[in-house]
Amino acid sequence: MYCPARKFGIVTEIMRRVIGQVEALLSWHSRINVIRFDCHFPQGWKNDHKLENKVMSAFTKMLKSKLRTKQWLGHDHVITGWSYEVGEENGNGHYHFFVGFEALYRRLGSFEGGIYTGLYGLIKDCWKRVIGGHIHFSKSRIVKRSNVTQIHQCVRHLSYIAKDVTKGFGSGCTAKNYALSRLKPKPKSESTDMKGVQFSDCAGALAE
Repeated sequence: MYCPARKFGIVTEIMRRVIGQVEALLSWHSRINVIRFDCHFPQGWKNDHKLENKVMSAFTKMLKSKLRTKQWLGHDHVITGWSYEVGEENGNGHYHFFVGFEALYRRLGSFEGGIYTGLYGLIKDCWKRVIGGHIHFSKSRIVKRSNVTQIHQCVRHLSYIAKDVTKGFGSGCTAKNYALSRLKPKPKSESTDMKGVQFSDCAGALAE
């Protein structure tokens, strides 16, 4: 899928699954938080795509495990996704990542002046424990099931993960370029009020 306004393409399979996971989470909870960020490896890291896949899997597992604890209010339904980004200048890659969960917190925390608190501190600590490096946070989103505008904004925000311009597809690498959670929708749930979200509308626009 091509986005003329931004001259970027979208990997439709990634975008469909991202939207599907947002829909699934909203079938369980009427209000959710979604945080998007970039995972960077330590300085001097030599690209090893298969090893990086293992690192991303370990990070995802640790973050989900922490969110399920009482300290973080016991989230039973968490969605995640990551995609590989090839460095445009020096070829060094990093990973786009998102996590979504029920909106239970008054504040998610902050990451001002190099001080990370709350959920941002948790994410940074998990990444540090797994590999080191640093995290660059984007905007977080709060989404209400009944608010079509917020749903559109969230999907647009997450579309950055699905842009194809720097994914490195067709490079001959056998490692994964992306991975997403597989949360299933709530059985026999009522309508999630997402009828206003059309894949063709949402997937064509890259996030800021």
